[in-house]
Amino acid sequence: MTKLENCHKCGKDSLDIWMANQCLHLICNKCLMQESSIDDCNHCNAATQKFWCPGRKYGCKFQKTICEIKQHVKTCGFVPVSCPNECDQAPSKKSLADHVSFECRLRITECQFCSQGCYALKLSAHLAVCEEVLVSCSYCHEDNIRRGLMPVHARDCSKTPKPCPMKKHGCSFEADEAEIKEHLNFRNHVSCFDDIHERIQELELMNTIERSNQRVQGTKLESNQPAMIGGVSRVRQGTAMAGEITRCSSF
Repeated sequence: MTKLENCHKCGKDSLDIWMANQCLHLICNKCLMQESSIDDCNHCNAATQKFWCPGRKYGCKFQKTICEIKQHVKTCGFVPVSCPNECDQAPSKKSLADHVSFECRLRITECQFCSQGCYALKLSAHLAVCEEVLVSCSYCHEDNIRRGLMPVHARDCSKTPKPCPMKKHGCSFEADEAEIKEHLNFRNHVSCFDDIHERIQELELMNTIERSNQRVQGTKLESNQPAMIGGVSRVRQGTAMAGEITRCSSF
């Protein structure tokens, strides 16, 4: 795509710049039309010059005097024109339709997966996050999974790494289901269960002592409520831990 050039007469940038064939000075179409009675370069006064068409960069071979160029400008398909989408490109007049439809970075295009419209220059970024795009699982290699449903697939996929069931008790191991089962059978994993057993025994002992103290002191029911609630809470913790042990042992 051609870029704007600077007219040596008016000093403005323009697409329709003619070039003198001898001195190679540039003049815009507007300034050239104002000089229609002469063929001299306004910049250096070189005489009897012909001018190259603004479409020379796209293949136009037209090279005539000022008096002969007026009609050519109206019919030449090589002259550069502005894109109606106001992009930074200037296609030739005859290629404008193709540029607007297939090449312009500011044309509106449609995502083939979700049908959302976006600028062509942003389509790649959209496809990188579009939830309707079909992707494959990098662990089990199943194909044609909608990106938006990948979390559901990952939850059920036996190959996708998941945390050890004992994570909340301090284990940081992560692996697929087969490795998790093997991991739970490791001897060094038994320490996790031992810690839980010790904690349960602690809670049971504390609860027994608390109940004994309540009987000895003969505390009123109302004054015992906070302590009883605390005891119940600890019992529940112990029960939950015991359940965790049972569940993990079933792997």
